This record gives sequence, structure tokens and C-alpha cells, in this order.
Amino acid sequence: MMLDAIGNAISGLIAAQKRVETSASNIANVSSSGALQEKDGPPAYQAQTVIQTPLVDENGNVFGADVETAAKSEPTRTAYDPSSPYANEDGYISVSNVDLNEEIVNINVAEITFKANLKVLQSA
Repeated sequence: MMLDAIGNAISGLIAAQKRVETSASNIANVSSSGALQEKDGPPAYQAQTVIQTPLVDENGNVFGADVETAAKSEPTRTAYDPSSPYANEDGYISVSNVDLNEEIVNINVAEITFKANLKVLQSA
């Protein structure tokens, strides 16, 4: 039982770390822009999200989580910037779909879950 708690706490720490890394990458790329169509150049940065899936043994016991990142389903946005090298013939470009408010919340949640999992390890 004690080892299960330690394993779950370590898994939680890893997930919190991945959330911070992903939010940091999203924030760093908030101002990226790109072409609307691939033929005109590279696309704008697509915000990433963390997907956490519980790992379950044959008895139905959760023993950690699988953590991975994936592109968010929301499309990039369109902006008018005729001076951009990526602008199409009408002057439009693609801009990142990063939501800074959401990223701040994600970082705060990651901090809280990281601290909670540390407490579990300290008490184990």
C-alpha cells in the first residue's frame, strides 16, 4: 500500500512537471505567426495540451498515469498583417491559438498538484 502511494505520487510529480513544461512552451510561442496554407510557408504554433491517462492493472487498481502532450483541437486564428512574409494575397496570416489566461491557470494547477504529491512523499 505504501509503495502504491509513492508510485502514484511520483507519477503525479511527473505529470505536474509536464504541465509546466507544456505551458512554458505555449507561452513562449504565444506571438508566433505563420501561413494560412502550407504552400505559403510554415503554420503558426499550435498550442499543446497535456493528456493524462490512468494506468490500471488487471485488478482494476490505478498505479500511476501515462502523460503525453497533443495539439489542442482549436484551430489557429486568422489575423491581418500584410507586411508579414507569411501573408497571403489578401494580407492574412495564421496566429497561435495560445490562451494566456488558460496557461496561467494550468501553471497554478500544476504547482498545487506538485505540492500535494510532495506532501504524499514526505508522509510516506
